[in-house]
Amino acid sequence: MITYLEANPSKASAWAAAEGISVNQISTYIGGLTPMTLRYDTRVTNHGYVNGQANAIPEILQAGQAVLVDSYGVPRARCYCGNPLTPPIAVSGSPRYVGPQWSRFSPTTAIVVQQSTTIINNFTLINNSTGQAFSRPVRTAGTSDAPAPTCTGPSMPGVTVCTNPTTTTTTTLPPTTTTAVAPLLGSAAWVEALGVTGDGIEGFGEVAPAGINAGGGNAPGSYVNSITWSNWGSSQAMGQGQSNYVSDPNAPLSDATEATVTVVAFDLGSCAGGPPAYQEVTWYFPQLGQTFDPSKATNACTGL
Repeated sequence: MITYLEANPSKASAWAAAEGISVNQISTYIGGLTPMTLRYDTRVTNHGYVNGQANAIPEILQAGQAVLVDSYGVPRARCYCGNPLTPPIAVSGSPRYVGPQWSRFSPTTAIVVQQSTTIINNFTLINNSTGQAFSRPVRTAGTSDAPAPTCTGPSMPGVTVCTNPTTTTTTTLPPTTTTAVAPLLGSAAWVEALGVTGDGIEGFGEVAPAGINAGGGNAPGSYVNSITWSNWGSSQAMGQGQSNYVSDPNAPLSDATEATVTVVAFDLGSCAGGPPAYQEVTWYFPQLGQTFDPSKATNACTGL
């Protein structure tokens, strides 16, 4: 997959934009994923490639399909074709299902993978042929698989309990899993330093903020409201929110149209040695042909 994307720069750019990363991060990003097969029909957002852009496709992947997952257990790519995957976008009303349906398909049994609150070092997987559990270290493809704790309990996502011989009871995550501190969006220190001139600026120094405003005003595209984050805590967090835009930059604010924006928080590190934080944030309007562009990001630590 990495070789193919390196040989096709336009597709690499679209692939990276869908995942919320820069093109030069593709190799490291894919190298950090772990292959496995789905046990349940799973809702995702798949992506095609149209006119040089990655177009989002709400989709249900059939149980048994192979995917690459990140260290939080979230599917990030299909092994069959390499298409980028992101978490599903919430739908309102009753969804309509189109396309071929397999014999066991039922909307009531399709699941959504919930991002782990901890970084996963070892996955506990199930052999679909034997029903036996085994352990797979992150970033490996099977050569380092080992026996896993014996799992008992209901066959339902998220409730199976595994008994480890060396301890009493654990969850399906192994004892070596380490707890991760939820990162902030930059720092609020620069906002506080502005005093009253910082009124209206929001979202900085918060965990998964529901709103971001870097300028304190309501100019088109200068803020995002009602953000729903899908993978806060991973190397790049992506969200969907609402903002407004005008087709003509000289048009009055009253002509602005509200639309969905994609928000990307990235460059996970810290601000001036503080707690974990995303140091950069940006957002764009996919329906206007815009894509993820790190060069247009706001420094979430300084506001610049």
